[in-house]
Order: sequence, then structure tokens, then C-alpha cells
Amino acid sequence: MTKTQRVIAAVALAAGASVLSVSGASAAPAAPVPPAGAAQPSPIDQVTGGINQLHQLNALLEVPNQLAALTDPVTGLVGAVQ
Repeated sequence: MTKTQRVIAAVALAAGASVLSVSGASAAPAAPVPPAGAAQPSPIDQVTGGINQLHQLNALLEVPNQLAALTDPVTGLVGAVQ
């Protein structure tokens, strides 16, 4: 692996880590588990919790699209260097 390829790989990894840390920090925390003997959540609360989890999953599925804007120029450089 050449020095240029190492630099490009490091830039791509740093960009990916920064995007993942931002999306992870903005995700809502999971609902706490009620203690044994506590009242069960209502069906509306269960549906609302499920919808929130789907929104978090959709946010994670968008990460590759967000990374594409950063990695496409680097991918072009790799082809030009080789």
C-alpha cells in the first residue's frame, strides 16, 4: 500500500467515523425497562415506541448516502493515482 493510498484510507475512515458519531449522538435514548410488577405500557405507547425505533433505523440507513458525498471524490483520486 502506497503512502497516498494510506492517506486516502485515513481520510475516508475519519469521515465515516465523524458521520457515525453525529448520527449516534442525535439518536433518542431507548425507553427504560419498567421494573417487575409495574404497570404495562399502553398499546399507544408501544406503537409510539415502535415508530421512534423505525425513525432511528431510517437515520442509520441514510448514513451510506451521507458518506457518498465524502467518499466519491476520494474514490476518484484513488483511480487517478493508480
